[in-house]
Amino acid sequence: MRLLIAIVMNLTVLGSVAGQQVTYVATLQPFKFILEEIAGPRARVHALLPPGASPHTHHPRPSDVRVVQKGAALFTGGQGLDDWARDLPHSRLVTLLELVPKDSLLHITAHEHEAANADHDTHAGVDPHFWTDPLLVRALVPALVDSLCHMDPAGCAQYRANGAAFSRTLDSLTLGIAAALRTARGASVVLAHPFFNYFLHRFGIEVVGTVEVAAGSEPSARDLQRLMTSMRARGVKAIFTHPQLPDRAARVLAEAAGIPVYQLDPIGGAEGRARYGELLWYNARILARALQ
Repeated sequence: MRLLIAIVMNLTVLGSVAGQQVTYVATLQPFKFILEEIAGPRARVHALLPPGASPHTHHPRPSDVRVVQKGAALFTGGQGLDDWARDLPHSRLVTLLELVPKDSLLHITAHEHEAANADHDTHAGVDPHFWTDPLLVRALVPALVDSLCHMDPAGCAQYRANGAAFSRTLDSLTLGIAAALRTARGASVVLAHPFFNYFLHRFGIEVVGTVEVAAGSEPSARDLQRLMTSMRARGVKAIFTHPQLPDRAARVLAEAAGIPVYQLDPIGGAEGRARYGELLWYNARILARALQ
């Protein structure tokens, strides 16, 4: 039975590559956007995670298995983001986080605002939300193009041309957002979850702390009090949540501190957030308004 499944999957992949269009599958909408920029009309790209859902809490459905089986490859983020995808019956697995230069990756530390405190356990790991930084996406484009060329040699010229064009677009996008957020540089903020660190780091906005380091890890009253002390000392102007996870603790903290809450969207997929550039500009405008 395993041999039969393997044969069917290989025939599916070979049939896709030999035809005019290849099918790729991505776990998240942003990965779909990136692949679409590089693949262009050469490929159809499907995203498993529906808009509004969290990759940290998603559970694959039978329909996800069927979609993945039809794809030439499955593109995931990395450990701690979409681990559920590793058990899907993929023909090829490409982990995008592994294509990002290691020295550019940020780390998540539990209780970042209290990391030096001996009475707190500290949990550190790589922050997998790299796609919110356009220059990190640019850094992975050459390796991603090479990977696509290996899977689909007939489309390699298109991938290389599109990858070069996308890299230029990412340079322009970075410059445009930097100009739009010029007056926000140096501002201090708090995140409900560590979902936007790369973007904020790239554009000079300081993250003083995170309310919930992991999905479902609701902070204690003591944690919130200590974070509030840091917020007051650093002049935090806003707390940012996102629609994919609950924000109750963040809103309690914001009310106690007397500062506003704004919602960013790291995943997208809704109208006006259906391409990579659209997604980043959507969030940049919210930040500019919140931190003006």
